[in-house]
Amino acid sequence: MQTMTLTTPDYFATPSTHAQIAQGPSFYQRVQSAGNITMAIAVIGMLLSILVGYTFATHFSLVAQVASHIALILFATFIKIGYVVRCIGLDGLGYKQL
Repeated sequence: MQTMTLTTPDYFATPSTHAQIAQGPSFYQRVQSAGNITMAIAVIGMLLSILVGYTFATHFSLVAQVASHIALILFATFIKIGYVVRCIGLDGLGYKQL
């Protein structure tokens, strides 16, 4: 009788397999850190944009208010990008998210 060898697809790869592909586990730690830093900077920028555009709007010119509204959209986008980068780093380190 012939035996079959089952191989696991790439999405079931172990953390050691990911580490071999990425030339060491420190790559995914850097990716996770980059995502965390991106989200932190974006949150601070978003809070500053809210302060300029809404809370202290009377103290700023119309150009500054328009710029803060545009920046609010951009910072919200960077929060999402940072979160995706963070998830990629966590996945590479072997953490499984629901």
